This record gives sequence, C-alpha cells and structure tokens, in this order.
Amino acid sequence: MLFYEYISEYNIRLNTLDYIEIILWIISIVIMAILGIKFFLMSKSLNKNAVYIGTFFFWFIAGRICRLIAKFVIGYEYGFFEFTGTLLILAIMYTLTTYIGLFFIYLFIEREILKKTHYLFSILVIVATVLSIINYSYPAIMFILTPLYAVVLLGLPLIFLNLARQTSGSIRRNALIVAIGIILFELGVAFDVPEAAIYWIAVPGLPEFTKFASPGFQIIGSLMIYRGFPKQ
Repeated sequence: MLFYEYISEYNIRLNTLDYIEIILWIISIVIMAILGIKFFLMSKSLNKNAVYIGTFFFWFIAGRICRLIAKFVIGYEYGFFEFTGTLLILAIMYTLTTYIGLFFIYLFIEREILKKTHYLFSILVIVATVLSIINYSYPAIMFILTPLYAVVLLGLPLIFLNLARQTSGSIRRNALIVAIGIILFELGVAFDVPEAAIYWIAVPGLPEFTKFASPGFQIIGSLMIYRGFPKQ
C-alpha cells in the first residue's frame, strides 16, 4: 500500500503515519539546528574544530528540507527512483547538501585525527557526490557506487572505533559514543534515501518502520555525536 495517495500534481493526501513522520523530522531539524549553533559557539571558545561539526549539521538540515518538500509537497511513491523535473532538482540538491556535510566531517578528521590518509576519504566523498548525481540519469553505475557508499559511510564509525581501541578513559568512551551516534545517524539517512528504499520496499512492515526509525535514529545519533565530541 502506498503512503502517498495522488489527487493531482503537487496535491497529495497524507495519512496519519505521514503526519507523524513530518513531526519527527521537524523535531530532528530543530535539534540539529540547536546542536549546530552550539558547535559554532563552541568553536569560538572551547574547540575551534567544532565549526566542522556545526557546518555538517546545517548542511544536513538543508538536505532534509529538500527531502521533506519532495516527499510531502510534491509526493512520490516509496521506493520510486526515476526522478524527473522538480523531483530531480530536489534529489540533486539533497545529494549535494548531504555529501557536503559529510565532506566537512571527513575534512576535520583527516586534518586533526587521521592525517596518514592524506585526505583520501574527503576525495572519495567528492567522487561519490559526482557519481550519485550521474546515477540519477544513468542507474547502471550503481555497481560502482555500492562499494564506494560502503567505504564512505562505514569509514566514519570505523575511524572512531579504531580510536577507541587505541585509547583509554574518557577519550575511549567519547570515541565510542561518537561512533555509535554516527552509525545511528547514517541508519537514519539510509532508511530514507530512495536508492536504499528500493531494496526493502517489499519487506513486510519495514516501510512503516522506517517512517519512525529514520528521523528517530537521526535525533538520537545527533545527540550522541554532540555528547561524545571533545569540548576542549
């Protein structure tokens, strides 16, 4: 059963689950905005590198707004991936904003924590951005994108898990908190992107679950990232 019942172009009927999801996403946006501001303020007094994390949150807010417009103003079927017109523009904007946010995270990590990679992950994010946009017109390149997605998305939590393994005390604890927060945040992203939805649309109950889990995981993940990020 579709979540969106078409009446006419740019005029859709939302059900109860849709309204709940919208509320949860608004809560997520507000929380990310508050945390983003906190990180910007932190960068002026406690930790200058916090500006990277604050930038990450605000780029993701921009991406989330694009997704909300695409899903609940224009409307499309869950798991639908053949975007054209305004939906294609919004999809490209979502890809750009979210990957730019991810780029700032990797830039911070590779400048301050993982210098031996020589910005490899940051470069891979740029490549993934370009290929993702091309993928909207040429889906055949998904076979290239799939392993690239895995490296780019799994790289972040693995870096912090490795940091936790090599350290002790509060640094280990905070690294674990950030790693788990990133995993939850990325699950929230994965449950909502069209590229991933096409794989589990046929799983009974999962489409309904993702409507709650996607914003919920991003809310919890955001709070954990803030909790674990070093304040000094």
